Amino acid sequence: MSGPAREITSEAVENWLVEQIAQRTLLPPAMVSVHLCFDEFDIDSADSLVITTALADWLGDEVDPRALVRHPTIRSLAGYLAGRRGQVTTGGTPVHG
Repeated sequence: MSGPAREITSEAVENWLVEQIAQRTLLPPAMVSVHLCFDEFDIDSADSLVITTALADWLGDEVDPRALVRHPTIRSLAGYLAGRRGQVTTGGTPVHG
C-alpha cells in the first residue's frame, strides 16, 4: 500500500464515512449525523469489518477492525485517523509539534 503521500483531513474522512454509512443504511447522506454512534445506524460487526477494510484501502494504511468500537462516532473516528496520519511523514518518522 505504498504510493505518494496525500493529506487526509478529518473532514475528508468524515465525508467518506458518511457516504459509506448512507450506502449501507439507505439513508440520504444529509441524514447521517457525524455525532451519532455507529451502532445507532445498525452497523454490525460484519459491516464494521467491511467499512474498516474499505477505509484502509482508501487511506492506503492499516485500520484496526476495532476502530469503530474505540472511536464510536464518525467524528471521533475521523479525528483519530486524520491525527494519526499527521503524526508520521512518508518515511515513517514521527513528527513532534
